Amino acid sequence: MENQKRLGMLNEELLESKQQLQTVFNNIDVAVWCYDGRSQKIPYTSKGMKKITGYPSEQFIDRESWKTIIHPDDVSIFEASSRDNRNGISRISEYRIIHADGHIRWVQNRITPTMDQSGKVIRLDGVIIDITSRKKTEEALDRSEQRYKSLFEYNSDVICEMDLNGTILDVNPIGERITGQTALEKDKGISWPDFFPAEDKQRAREHFEKAKQGQPQNYEITTYHDNKKNVYWDIHVIPIYINDKIEGVFTIGRDITSKKMMEKALVESDAKNRFIIENIADLNGVLDPDGTIRYAFRKGAGFYSEGVEGVSLFQFIDPEDLSYVQEIFSNLAEKKINQLFQFRFVHAEGYSVLVECMAAPVLNHDGEVESIVAVARDLTEKGLMEKGLKESEELNRLLVELSPEAIIFHYDYKCIYINSAALVFIGASSAEDIIGRSIFDFIHPDFQKMANSHLKGVYEQQTGTSLLELKMIRKDQTVIDAEAIITPISFMGKNAGFSLIRDVTKQKKMEEERNRAEQKIRESEERYSSLQTSLDRFSHDLFGIMKVSELNRRFVKEVQNVIKIKHVSVIEVQEDKTFITKSGNSDLQQELQGDIGTLPISNLPVNELIETLNGYVLKIGEISGKNYLLYIGGKPESLTFSSKKVWLKTVSRYINVLYDNFRLIEDLTKELDTITSNQMAPAWLLRLLFKLSENERKHLSQDLHDSALQEQIIWYRKLDHLSTDPLIPPQVREQLQQIMQGLLDVIYQIRITCNELRPPMLKEEGLVSSLEALFEFTQLRSNYSIQFDKAQFHHTLTDDLLIGLYRIAQELLANATKHSGAAEVHITLASYPDRIKLVYRDDGIGMDVKGIEDSFSSMGVYGMKERVRSMDGKIDFHSLPNKGLTISISLPSLLGGAHTTLTQGGFDHD
Repeated sequence: MENQKRLGMLNEELLESKQQLQTVFNNIDVAVWCYDGRSQKIPYTSKGMKKITGYPSEQFIDRESWKTIIHPDDVSIFEASSRDNRNGISRISEYRIIHADGHIRWVQNRITPTMDQSGKVIRLDGVIIDITSRKKTEEALDRSEQRYKSLFEYNSDVICEMDLNGTILDVNPIGERITGQTALEKDKGISWPDFFPAEDKQRAREHFEKAKQGQPQNYEITTYHDNKKNVYWDIHVIPIYINDKIEGVFTIGRDITSKKMMEKALVESDAKNRFIIENIADLNGVLDPDGTIRYAFRKGAGFYSEGVEGVSLFQFIDPEDLSYVQEIFSNLAEKKINQLFQFRFVHAEGYSVLVECMAAPVLNHDGEVESIVAVARDLTEKGLMEKGLKESEELNRLLVELSPEAIIFHYDYKCIYINSAALVFIGASSAEDIIGRSIFDFIHPDFQKMANSHLKGVYEQQTGTSLLELKMIRKDQTVIDAEAIITPISFMGKNAGFSLIRDVTKQKKMEEERNRAEQKIRESEERYSSLQTSLDRFSHDLFGIMKVSELNRRFVKEVQNVIKIKHVSVIEVQEDKTFITKSGNSDLQQELQGDIGTLPISNLPVNELIETLNGYVLKIGEISGKNYLLYIGGKPESLTFSSKKVWLKTVSRYINVLYDNFRLIEDLTKELDTITSNQMAPAWLLRLLFKLSENERKHLSQDLHDSALQEQIIWYRKLDHLSTDPLIPPQVREQLQQIMQGLLDVIYQIRITCNELRPPMLKEEGLVSSLEALFEFTQLRSNYSIQFDKAQFHHTLTDDLLIGLYRIAQELLANATKHSGAAEVHITLASYPDRIKLVYRDDGIGMDVKGIEDSFSSMGVYGMKERVRSMDGKIDFHSLPNKGLTISISLPSLLGGAHTTLTQGGFDHD
């Protein structure tokens, strides 16, 4: 007994422990499962399976049911794991699955096989863990490491990573190529200051120590390359923070040797020019634009040379020439061009000397005159011609040297002179690197033959060239687009060449980008025009379609024409995912079956284009448990354009509304055929039908306003923004504005359609105000005037009477516009104790009253009669040929009889 009691307690504890374990499994994102090798079924899966996959645990009954949710690219991983499991090998595999909501999730599947005595696997036990977050973290870390590596490995500057002791831990590849140092490879643990000369080591250490304290440093320093040349560096020392703690230092070094050499060359050139200026024989100097002398030089006696800085030049000019010289200075400031003029200069001894002066404005970065360089020559001195020649040569050299365009002098195909702009153009640091080299070293091989032909004409025939377009090669092997003009010139008695070259790479790229932009705009215009035409045509055709089958065929045809693909069909899908092709191509049954099998059909959003393995699916609607889909077999290139997708969604919205309406109308028609066979429809039924019609008008108006109208407005705003782009050519901008005007017309027409489908503010403003607005709008679009008499009307109307009278007035005006030929229309609305009377009268051609009795030939008249009958009213027609038409309508002020109400699922009547 004690054993049995103890055994019972153990069983209870075991059961409680099992329940606790089950509770743990059900509340964590881990799924536990087991597989029976004999039955090849999965007898148990924990509830965690639904948290991981989104599918109920009961769905996974065997190996294939699990395999269906594995990502197609990872099925091979699952198969490899299964093979090992069948051989009794435990495996931990990681792969992707497709969650029930369509998202991709990563899982880890840990499987342990159990074998019988014969070595056959009889059971598999597995644990599935959702590792999506870990995978995303690993991917983010990998991208971060790759970005850091790219920045470090491919940076054009030298980057060194050091610890807090100054020991170099890593250096990027460009460091060894620039510095020529290989010490890092030969001797690990080299210190950063060891790279610098003894006199700079201490300075490098000081900056390093400050960076360690969190203070970024920037300084310039010099090292000696293995080729014995000095290398100048701009150094940035930056602390490395890890978890808000400084763990090391980055040093970034930029080679500024070329910059230093240019600065040195500029200083030397300035000194040389100053030496030349100070030693020429003419009077020269630099003046402010108002004539104030900054500094002046003159070799020889008789002219002022000292103490004149800050004094106006006009004090030394003969009074008779003063106004003339002041005018010259005004022209220099306004026109910014050189001026050559003569005037009389007052000598120190009091007499006047005639001088010829060349004044050149010097412009600042803003294009304004900053100063004026003036050179004056004494025309009375001997050797005037020789001095003039020297000054001309100096001026020409200055013009060439300061020219912003690249200038190269060459003789016998070799460079003999190059200006500063040409150095920048070629990418050389000094003229010595270029002088003496062949001109063909800088011309692309594809253009050397053409260049040789033109150079030969320059050297041998002294014929200059027109503007040449060619590609040239910079010193760093970069290929650039260039324009060049070559002119013959004499050099040491022989023929040489003078080449003026301009870099047009950016200009070429801008032209190419402009051409591409224009092409895209043209293609966008064509696509937009085509899609707009399609929408207009399709929406127009829908008004003539009365059957769902016709609607399906027209929908498929339009999609085939616009998307440019044959395999398009409308299919009906049952709850068990069996399907029937209702219209269109049915050649891709196997592909269609595969795509439908992978989709949660009932959960698909309406009017959303979904890409599948073999094509695209778009859900049109759902009726009575059946889903109706548009299927596009294949991946047409046209659906890569957002405009085509927007078009497809817009058309599908039309179809969605009409599709549901047609289904409802067909069902109601069948019911009405049964009810009204061989008898006239009762008034309550007519009211029901008119209420259904008004509801559908309301829904269609809302759909047009919320979808098609809003999309047209969005496209209009995009085009308006695009038309303001300064890069758009004028002719293209004009075409865009024409398209925008067309869009405004479409937007206006959609708004009119919405208002006609559902009169705005009818209930709020009342019948009289709404009719006045209708009459005013109608007169704008017709050739007759409307006289409206409402003085005797004072009734408060029910909703049915309100909309009924408004629709009757609409139909009366529509008939008047189409058929009456009237010049004037009179409409009277009056109240009587228990009735409301509406009288229409025109002076048109009249109509055959007897011919319309009980006839459907005029649907407008028949519709009016039926609407009046639905409100228990009377309608009378009076007309003679060419004597006009009078229609009298009398309605009870309160509707009696059966009362009809619409419900969500259909209708009730009592």
